[in-house]
Amino acid sequence: DAENTKELRYCVRYNKEQNCGFLFINNHQRRRRMSGHENVQITVKLPDEAIVFPNMNIADNAYGIYPFNLRMGNSVLNPQRTVFFAVLMIHYVFIC
Repeated sequence: DAENTKELRYCVRYNKEQNCGFLFINNHQRRRRMSGHENVQITVKLPDEAIVFPNMNIADNAYGIYPFNLRMGNSVLNPQRTVFFAVLMIHYVFIC
């Protein structure tokens, strides 16, 4: 709803087979001022676990893609204060 400038907009994309996914946050609306959100904690409930993201402050025009249980070679990335940016061949790029 483009008129709703107060509530935080977020959604989850989840891959059931690999038990991983991304949290998408969008606090931007063209030509509108969005409310800021302080000390937000988001929990994603999965079939066998709950992923708790660190508290964050989300300003007007902020957006991000936050990975969870993301496989990177032999490692698994869990929530932290990084924003997923890109995978370039075998290299993972994050913004901290």
